[in-house]
Amino acid sequence: MSPFAELIEKGVRCPRAARLRVLYVCTGNSCRSQMAEGWTCALLGRLIEPYSAGVDLHQIDSAAIAVMAEAGVDISRHRPIALDDLRLDSFDCIVTLSERARAGVASFGYPGRTIHQSFAASPKTGVSEPLEYYRRVRDDLRKFVLNVCTRLINEQSVSSKVLNA
Repeated sequence: MSPFAELIEKGVRCPRAARLRVLYVCTGNSCRSQMAEGWTCALLGRLIEPYSAGVDLHQIDSAAIAVMAEAGVDISRHRPIALDDLRLDSFDCIVTLSERARAGVASFGYPGRTIHQSFAASPKTGVSEPLEYYRRVRDDLRKFVLNVCTRLINEQSVSSKVLNA
């Protein structure tokens, strides 16, 4: 078991100031970044303070809300936020989930840590099983969030040990 998994299992909660601030960005802040924020809050909210934003703003996708609810994660109260409404330098890491998001963050000249992984955009029309897309992205994002956040937490743990040595 990893050190951070043991902390979570014991119910340890980092003080708000000590938690990593992670921003997930996608094109419209309507699906992928909302799901990633929801997963991070549900799985690692004691250790990471997640946020999400979009390059453009769209209404939150009702199918994204539905499939996250199937997994026991409520994102129904989330609201879209525009990337340019945030102070990017207040985040420890920005995770981009689309090429457009990657370009958007780059255009702001964010000097901090970025991680990029593209996930397919939500289907607009003509898909025979649209919820299957959302479920697949939901499940892929869960794995991705756990991997990325585990890496960030482990790096923070190593950094704090070096600084405190």
